[in-house]
Amino acid sequence: MRSARGMGAFVAERRENLGLTQQELADRAGVSRSWVARFERDGSSAVLLRVMDTLAVLGVTMEMLFSNESNESNEGGQ
Repeated sequence: MRSARGMGAFVAERRENLGLTQQELADRAGVSRSWVARFERDGSSAVLLRVMDTLAVLGVTMEMLFSNESNESNEGGQ
C-alpha cells in the first residue's frame, strides 16, 4: 500500500499525465483546488486514510471494496 505522500505523488503524476490542472481536477471531482494541492503535497485526507487503515485491518483492498463479486457471493449464501 502506498504511503500518504506516495498517494499524493501518484495523483499529481496521473493528473499531469492527463493534462489537467489542479483546478480542472478539483472542478471535475467536486472539491476545492486547495484540497487537491494539499492532497498532492502530503496525501493528507483523514477520511481516506482512516478507510484505508480500516480496510487493511480487515485484509480488504479498495478493489475488493468496490467489486460486486463479494456482494453477489454473500447474497447467494444467505
